[in-house]
Amino acid sequence: MMKKVLLGAMVVALVVIGAFEGRGSNSELLDFVPRNSSVLFFINLEDFFQSQAVQGVRDENIEVEAAMQDLEKKLAPFQVTPDQLCRQVLIGANVANMNVAALFLTDLPEDKCKDVLNAMQADESGRTVSEMETNGRKVFVSTVNPNDPAELANAPALTYVTPNIVLATQYSQVGAVLSGLGKVLPRDREVLEVAEDMPQEALFFFVLKTPSGAQREAMPPNPLFNMVDLLQLYGKLTGDNGRDVELDSTIYCRDLRGSSTLATQLQASAAMITTMVFSDEPDLGRQLLECIKISRDREDVTVKVKVPEALGSEVADYIAYKGTQMQKNGENPLQMMPLPGLAPAENAGEATVTVEGDGTGEMKLEDLLNEIPVQDAQ
Repeated sequence: MMKKVLLGAMVVALVVIGAFEGRGSNSELLDFVPRNSSVLFFINLEDFFQSQAVQGVRDENIEVEAAMQDLEKKLAPFQVTPDQLCRQVLIGANVANMNVAALFLTDLPEDKCKDVLNAMQADESGRTVSEMETNGRKVFVSTVNPNDPAELANAPALTYVTPNIVLATQYSQVGAVLSGLGKVLPRDREVLEVAEDMPQEALFFFVLKTPSGAQREAMPPNPLFNMVDLLQLYGKLTGDNGRDVELDSTIYCRDLRGSSTLATQLQASAAMITTMVFSDEPDLGRQLLECIKISRDREDVTVKVKVPEALGSEVADYIAYKGTQMQKNGENPLQMMPLPGLAPAENAGEATVTVEGDGTGEMKLEDLLNEIPVQDAQ
C-alpha cells in the first residue's frame, strides 16, 4: 500500500505544489509535536493565497473565484483575510491506533475564533460552534447538538496552545493531546529528527515510522511493515524562475531483499500509474515518467522527481480537465488515480496495459519499465 500511496502522492503533488511559494518548513509547530506521532505531515500555506498560481486560477476559474469571494465576504466583518486563517499546518498521527491531531499556525486572534468559525460554517445544516472548557482551557467545539454526549465526544474541536498556534482534534481527545504536546516518545524520536532536518525551502513533507517489535506483532499482519522501517518525502520549488517542482523521497527498508522488491515495485507502479492516468495523452505521461528517477543503495530506496514548470502546467491542466469531465459524467475524479495490484517482480515483464485514446493498443509493461532505470549502488 505504501508504494501506491507514495507514487500517488507524488502525482497529486505535481498538480498542487506549483501554487505554493512558501518560506521554509522548519516551523515552530515542530516544538509542539503530539506524543505518539509516528506520522508527521507538514505543509506551508504562508503565501498560498497571494501566489501567482492562485491568482491565475482565480482569474481563469469562475467557481474558484466565486468561492474565494464568498469566503472573503464572510470574513470581512471581522477584519480577517483568508491568508490569516492558516499559515502552516502540521498533522501528527499514530500508525497503530490512527489517533490524529493537527496544529495550525494562524494570525486569527482567539477572541475572534468562535464568531469567525460560525460565519464560515453558516451554510452547513444546523452546525454551530460552542465555547467549552477542558482542563481550564477554552475549547471551541462544532456540533449540531452539544448536549448529546456521543456527538460531543467525536466533535471537531479547536483550542489555542499559544496566541498563534491552534490545536485541532476530537473534543474527547483534547485533554490527552494537550498534555503530550512536545513530549515525543523515544520510539518516535526519529520521526521528529527527520522532520527537523528537512530542507528549509521544503513546501511540504511527510515522515512515517512503521511499527516494530511488540507493537508490530500486536497489529494485524502487514507485509509492508515487515519490509519498510521509515519513509520520508518532501517537495520544493527550484529553477531560475522558482517554478520547477522537485519531489524527493527516501525509503529505509529493513533488509536487502525488501529494498530490492520495493525498488522494482515502485518502478512498475510509476509506469502503470502514468500510463493509466494519462491514457488520453500518452506522450504527456511518458514525459512525466522520464522525470522519475529511482535508485537503490543497499537497504535504502530513493525516488526523485524533477518536473519543469512547463510540463508541470501541462500535467495540472490535464488533471483538472480530466477531473471536470469525470464529474460531468457522474464519476468520482479520485478514480482517475489507479491503485493497481502489482505482480511479483519476476513476472513484471509479462504484464500488459492498454493505452486508450491514441489507437496504439496494448503495450508491454516491460517497455515502460525500461524508461525508468533503477540505479543499484551494489
